[in-house]
Amino acid sequence: MDYKRYRRYFIILDREDAGFDNKPGKNPKGYTKIEIKNGKGVLSYFVQNLKYDENAPYIYRGYLIGTAGNPPIYVDSGSIVIDENGNGELNWRFDPENVDGKGNPIDRFNVIAILAEKREAASQSVTAPLAGFIDKKKVVWKNVLRARPSMEGQEFESNKEEIHQNKQEILLDNKEQSIVEEQSTVEEQIIVEDQSIVEEQSIVEEQSTVEEQHIVEEQSIVEEQSIVEEQSIVEEQSIVEEQSIVEEQSIVEEQSTVEEQHIVEEQSIVEEQHI
Repeated sequence: MDYKRYRRYFIILDREDAGFDNKPGKNPKGYTKIEIKNGKGVLSYFVQNLKYDENAPYIYRGYLIGTAGNPPIYVDSGSIVIDENGNGELNWRFDPENVDGKGNPIDRFNVIAILAEKREAASQSVTAPLAGFIDKKKVVWKNVLRARPSMEGQEFESNKEEIHQNKQEILLDNKEQSIVEEQSTVEEQIIVEDQSIVEEQSIVEEQSTVEEQHIVEEQSIVEEQSIVEEQSIVEEQSIVEEQSIVEEQSIVEEQSTVEEQHIVEEQSIVEEQHI
């Protein structure tokens, strides 16, 4: 598996064990997002409506579990901070080629669970308000966590420090997301402005094209009118010339007729004289 390439997928978290509703009638719900890029991974939990109790005898923790191998595997991804509204987040960074520090890659894990772990008393029971399945195939998984080390007698100062660290990471991630969103907004505005400029240029070019077409059409009309006028003038000149020719021919014919008459008359006179 190439963990350099970007991968992202979401796992829906559904209610597993009852008794952790923050308000009656509202079941806990959430999802987990896994992102892998350039050989680094981030697992993000987002939960809602989880029961909030500042003095609760348990703490919420996220687990990645792999049930297919022998032995099965799991890794604790940390404590989840819940506010008074029952909402919480956790961002956990990991090496996708070695998620648990034992050489197991992320592809060997198929279950994500949020447990309510007791702070003091040792217990082999596994209580999970929420759980989800990476490949969407439900499997039996609680037996994998029953063998985990007991938390009896451990100091919870480390949990407090972990919760504080998670809060700082969430704030940092939120700032980074805000910066990315602002950059995206600026880039979108630039794209919109560029598109507006291109559209305006296109409108101007279309208007110029239309105006040029009108000018060409007007020039064509003027040229056609000029040609028609020239043709009319030529035709009129031809008519005038033809009329002139006809008149000249008529005059010549009349002159010829007169001359012929004169000749005939002269011949008649001569003949009479001879007689």
